[in-house]
Amino acid sequence: MKNYLTLIFLATLSNLTLAQEYPNLKKDNSKDTDSDNTIFSAGTQLIFEVINHTSPEDTMTVQYAVLSIKKKDKTNKGQTEVGITYSYSKNLLEQTGIVETDKNLLIHPPRNGQFKALEIYPFPYIKYNLEAWTDKLEFGGHWIDSIDNKTRILLNLRYSNSGVESIITPFGDLECSVIKATSKSELGQFNLTSYYHEMYGFVKLLYESNNKPTFEFLLSEMKKGPAITEPYELLFKK
Repeated sequence: MKNYLTLIFLATLSNLTLAQEYPNLKKDNSKDTDSDNTIFSAGTQLIFEVINHTSPEDTMTVQYAVLSIKKKDKTNKGQTEVGITYSYSKNLLEQTGIVETDKNLLIHPPRNGQFKALEIYPFPYIKYNLEAWTDKLEFGGHWIDSIDNKTRILLNLRYSNSGVESIITPFGDLECSVIKATSKSELGQFNLTSYYHEMYGFVKLLYESNNKPTFEFLLSEMKKGPAITEPYELLFKK
Protein backbone atom coordinates (compact mmCIF):
# COMPACT_ATOMS: atom_id res chain seq x y z
CA MET A 1 0.00 0.00 0.00
CA LYS A 2 2.85 2.40 0.80
CA ASN A 3 4.39 1.93 -2.66
CA TYR A 4 0.96 2.36 -4.26
CA LEU A 5 0.46 5.70 -2.49
CA THR A 6 3.97 6.80 -3.38
CA LEU A 7 3.31 6.22 -7.07
CA ILE A 8 0.11 8.24 -6.94
CA PHE A 9 1.92 11.05 -5.11
CA LEU A 10 4.71 11.16 -7.68
CA ALA A 11 2.24 11.14 -10.53
CA THR A 12 0.32 14.02 -9.01
CA LEU A 13 3.47 15.94 -8.12
CA SER A 14 4.75 15.75 -11.69
CA ASN A 15 1.71 17.57 -13.14
CA LEU A 16 2.84 21.02 -14.29
CA THR A 17 1.08 24.34 -13.88
CA LEU A 18 -0.72 25.09 -17.13
CA ALA A 19 -0.09 28.06 -19.35
CA GLN A 20 -2.69 30.01 -21.30
CA GLU A 21 -4.06 28.08 -24.27
CA TYR A 22 -3.55 28.82 -27.95
CA PRO A 23 -6.55 31.11 -28.68
CA ASN A 24 -6.76 30.23 -32.42
CA LEU A 25 -6.88 26.51 -31.76
CA LYS A 26 -10.16 24.86 -32.76
CA LYS A 27 -11.12 22.99 -29.60
CA ASP A 28 -13.42 20.03 -29.03
CA ASN A 29 -16.86 20.30 -27.54
CA SER A 30 -16.02 20.28 -23.83
CA LYS A 31 -18.69 17.64 -23.18
CA ASP A 32 -17.08 15.11 -25.53
CA THR A 33 -13.38 15.58 -26.20
CA ASP A 34 -12.27 12.04 -26.96
CA SER A 35 -14.77 10.06 -29.03
CA ASP A 36 -13.91 11.58 -32.43
CA ASN A 37 -10.14 11.08 -32.10
CA THR A 38 -8.60 8.95 -34.85
CA ILE A 39 -4.93 9.08 -33.80
CA PHE A 40 -5.20 9.66 -30.05
CA SER A 41 -8.01 7.18 -29.42
CA ALA A 42 -8.54 5.55 -26.02
CA GLY A 43 -5.71 3.21 -25.05
CA THR A 44 -3.29 4.43 -27.73
CA GLN A 45 0.37 4.54 -26.76
CA LEU A 46 3.01 6.35 -28.82
CA ILE A 47 6.69 5.86 -28.04
CA PHE A 48 9.30 8.40 -29.17
CA GLU A 49 13.04 7.96 -29.31
CA VAL A 50 14.48 11.30 -28.21
CA ILE A 51 17.92 12.71 -28.95
CA ASN A 52 19.22 15.56 -26.83
CA HIS A 53 21.61 17.19 -29.32
CA THR A 54 23.44 19.04 -26.56
CA SER A 55 24.29 15.64 -25.08
CA PRO A 56 23.78 13.05 -27.86
CA GLU A 57 24.77 10.11 -25.69
CA ASP A 58 21.64 10.72 -23.59
CA THR A 59 19.19 9.11 -26.02
CA MET A 60 15.98 8.17 -24.20
CA THR A 61 12.37 7.22 -24.81
CA VAL A 62 9.26 9.21 -24.00
CA GLN A 63 5.82 7.58 -24.09
CA TYR A 64 2.45 9.24 -24.61
CA ALA A 65 -0.57 7.19 -23.50
CA VAL A 66 -4.19 8.26 -23.94
CA LEU A 67 -6.08 8.10 -20.64
CA SER A 68 -9.79 7.49 -20.17
CA ILE A 69 -10.55 9.39 -16.99
CA LYS A 70 -13.44 11.43 -15.63
CA LYS A 71 -13.79 15.01 -16.80
CA LYS A 72 -13.36 16.38 -13.27
CA ASP A 73 -9.96 14.65 -13.01
CA LYS A 74 -8.52 16.04 -16.24
CA THR A 75 -5.50 18.32 -16.18
CA ASN A 76 -6.76 20.27 -19.22
CA LYS A 77 -10.52 20.69 -19.24
CA GLY A 78 -11.94 20.10 -22.70
CA GLN A 79 -8.89 18.19 -23.94
CA THR A 80 -8.00 14.54 -24.32
CA GLU A 81 -5.89 13.54 -21.33
CA VAL A 82 -2.53 11.87 -21.93
CA GLY A 83 0.04 10.51 -19.52
CA ILE A 84 3.72 10.95 -20.36
CA THR A 85 6.33 8.60 -18.95
CA TYR A 86 10.11 8.60 -19.31
CA SER A 87 12.66 5.82 -19.71
CA TYR A 88 15.05 7.52 -17.31
CA SER A 89 12.62 7.57 -14.36
CA LYS A 90 10.37 4.68 -13.33
CA ASN A 91 8.23 6.82 -11.01
CA LEU A 92 7.75 9.95 -13.11
CA LEU A 93 4.35 10.54 -14.69
CA GLU A 94 3.35 13.83 -16.29
CA GLN A 95 -0.28 14.41 -17.23
CA THR A 96 -1.24 16.90 -19.90
CA GLY A 97 -3.62 17.23 -22.86
CA ILE A 98 -3.96 17.10 -26.62
CA VAL A 99 -6.59 18.57 -28.94
CA GLU A 100 -7.61 16.47 -31.93
CA THR A 101 -10.51 17.69 -34.07
CA ASP A 102 -11.40 17.59 -37.76
CA LYS A 103 -9.77 21.04 -38.09
CA ASN A 104 -6.47 20.68 -36.26
CA LEU A 105 -4.20 18.68 -33.97
CA LEU A 106 -2.09 20.08 -31.12
CA ILE A 107 -0.08 18.14 -28.58
CA HIS A 108 1.61 19.49 -25.49
CA PRO A 109 5.28 18.56 -25.35
CA PRO A 110 6.83 16.85 -22.34
CA ARG A 111 7.93 19.54 -19.90
CA ASN A 112 9.60 17.77 -16.99
CA GLY A 113 13.29 18.02 -16.19
CA GLN A 114 15.43 18.74 -19.24
CA PHE A 115 12.26 19.11 -21.34
CA LYS A 116 11.07 22.14 -19.36
CA ALA A 117 12.57 24.40 -22.05
CA LEU A 118 10.09 23.08 -24.63
CA GLU A 119 7.50 25.47 -23.17
CA ILE A 120 9.15 28.34 -25.09
CA TYR A 121 9.20 26.50 -28.43
CA PRO A 122 6.18 26.20 -30.73
CA PHE A 123 4.02 23.23 -29.74
CA PRO A 124 3.47 20.50 -32.38
CA TYR A 125 0.40 21.86 -34.18
CA ILE A 126 -1.21 21.46 -37.59
CA LYS A 127 -4.28 23.06 -39.14
CA TYR A 128 -5.34 20.72 -41.92
CA ASN A 129 -6.73 23.22 -44.44
CA LEU A 130 -4.43 26.21 -43.97
CA GLU A 131 -1.08 26.98 -45.57
CA ALA A 132 -0.08 29.38 -42.78
CA TRP A 133 -1.48 30.56 -39.46
CA THR A 134 -0.51 32.39 -36.30
CA ASP A 135 -1.18 31.92 -32.63
CA LYS A 136 0.18 32.97 -29.26
CA LEU A 137 0.92 31.57 -25.84
CA GLU A 138 1.33 33.42 -22.56
CA PHE A 139 2.87 31.77 -19.53
CA GLY A 140 4.40 32.57 -16.16
CA GLY A 141 8.06 33.10 -15.36
CA HIS A 142 8.16 29.96 -13.20
CA TRP A 143 8.91 28.09 -16.44
CA ILE A 144 12.22 29.95 -16.84
CA ASP A 145 14.71 29.54 -14.02
CA SER A 146 16.63 32.74 -14.76
CA ILE A 147 13.75 35.26 -14.49
CA ASP A 148 11.29 36.49 -11.87
CA ASN A 149 8.41 34.09 -11.30
CA LYS A 150 5.90 36.95 -11.55
CA THR A 151 6.93 37.85 -15.09
CA ARG A 152 4.46 37.02 -17.85
CA ILE A 153 6.00 35.99 -21.16
CA LEU A 154 4.14 36.23 -24.48
CA LEU A 155 5.16 33.97 -27.35
CA ASN A 156 4.19 35.07 -30.87
CA LEU A 157 3.86 31.95 -32.97
CA ARG A 158 3.92 31.47 -36.73
CA TYR A 159 3.26 28.20 -38.54
CA SER A 160 3.47 27.33 -42.22
CA ASN A 161 2.78 24.13 -44.13
CA SER A 162 5.87 23.91 -46.34
CA GLY A 163 4.83 20.91 -48.44
CA VAL A 164 5.19 17.14 -48.40
CA GLU A 165 8.37 15.15 -47.82
CA SER A 166 8.99 11.40 -47.79
CA ILE A 167 10.93 10.25 -44.72
CA ILE A 168 12.13 6.85 -43.56
CA THR A 169 10.43 5.67 -40.36
CA PRO A 170 9.93 2.39 -38.46
CA PHE A 171 6.56 2.24 -40.24
CA GLY A 172 8.14 2.44 -43.72
CA ASP A 173 8.61 5.41 -46.03
CA LEU A 174 5.90 7.92 -45.14
CA GLU A 175 4.73 10.97 -47.09
CA CYS A 176 4.52 13.63 -44.41
CA SER A 177 3.29 17.20 -44.27
CA VAL A 178 6.14 19.41 -43.09
CA ILE A 179 5.19 22.26 -40.76
CA LYS A 180 7.73 24.98 -40.05
CA ALA A 181 7.08 26.99 -36.88
CA THR A 182 8.76 29.85 -35.04
CA SER A 183 8.29 31.26 -31.56
CA LYS A 184 9.41 34.84 -30.90
CA SER A 185 9.52 36.63 -27.56
CA GLU A 186 11.83 38.56 -25.27
CA LEU A 187 13.65 35.25 -24.84
CA GLY A 188 14.60 35.09 -28.53
CA GLN A 189 13.52 32.91 -31.44
CA PHE A 190 12.98 29.17 -31.22
CA ASN A 191 12.05 26.86 -34.09
CA LEU A 192 10.23 23.59 -34.60
CA THR A 193 9.96 21.50 -37.76
CA SER A 194 7.20 18.90 -37.51
CA TYR A 195 6.52 15.94 -39.81
CA TYR A 196 2.87 14.92 -39.72
CA HIS A 197 1.22 11.78 -41.10
CA GLU A 198 -2.54 11.25 -41.01
CA MET A 199 -2.29 7.73 -39.52
CA TYR A 200 0.45 8.31 -36.96
CA GLY A 201 0.33 12.02 -36.16
CA PHE A 202 3.69 13.70 -35.60
CA VAL A 203 6.33 11.15 -36.54
CA LYS A 204 9.31 13.49 -36.28
CA LEU A 205 9.89 16.71 -34.34
CA LEU A 206 13.09 18.74 -34.72
CA TYR A 207 13.59 21.57 -32.22
CA GLU A 208 16.19 24.24 -32.97
CA SER A 209 17.67 27.27 -31.23
CA ASN A 210 20.13 29.66 -32.92
CA ASN A 211 19.94 27.43 -36.02
CA LYS A 212 21.25 24.47 -34.03
CA PRO A 213 19.23 21.36 -33.17
CA THR A 214 18.39 20.93 -29.51
CA PHE A 215 15.95 18.00 -29.29
CA GLU A 216 14.77 15.50 -31.89
CA PHE A 217 11.74 13.23 -31.36
CA LEU A 218 11.29 10.19 -33.62
CA LEU A 219 8.16 8.06 -33.34
CA SER A 220 9.37 4.47 -32.98
CA GLU A 221 6.23 2.56 -31.97
CA MET A 222 2.46 2.99 -31.87
CA LYS A 223 0.29 0.58 -29.89
CA LYS A 224 -3.48 0.28 -29.54
CA GLY A 225 -4.60 -1.25 -26.28
CA PRO A 226 -7.48 -1.27 -23.82
CA ALA A 227 -8.61 1.94 -22.16
CA ILE A 228 -6.33 3.18 -19.37
CA THR A 229 -8.56 4.43 -16.58
CA GLU A 230 -5.98 4.85 -13.82
CA PRO A 231 -2.87 6.93 -14.65
CA TYR A 232 -0.67 5.01 -12.20
CA GLU A 233 -1.16 1.90 -14.40
CA LEU A 234 1.40 3.44 -16.76
CA LEU A 235 4.03 3.21 -14.04
CA PHE A 236 3.19 -0.41 -13.17
CA LYS A 237 3.40 -1.40 -16.87
CA LYS A 238 6.89 -0.04 -17.43
